[in-house]
Amino acid sequence: MRVMGLDVGSKTVGVAISDPLGWTAQGVETIAINEAASEFGFNRVVELVKEYEVEKDCYRYAEKHE
Repeated sequence: MRVMGLDVGSKTVGVAISDPLGWTAQGVETIAINEAASEFGFNRVVELVKEYEVEKDCYRYAEKHE
């Protein structure tokens, strides 16, 4: 069972995919976000889900602390 991890930031989304057993994960891609053009990378995430046959996902929203 593959798991997709998404690390969501204000300008990019980091994507990691696990091995088929779900034990380890590797970063596979960084997707750019362009809010002004309403480009949030949803289509690319769907492509990766299909390509890697992802069954579960988890998200992390990166907050900027000052």
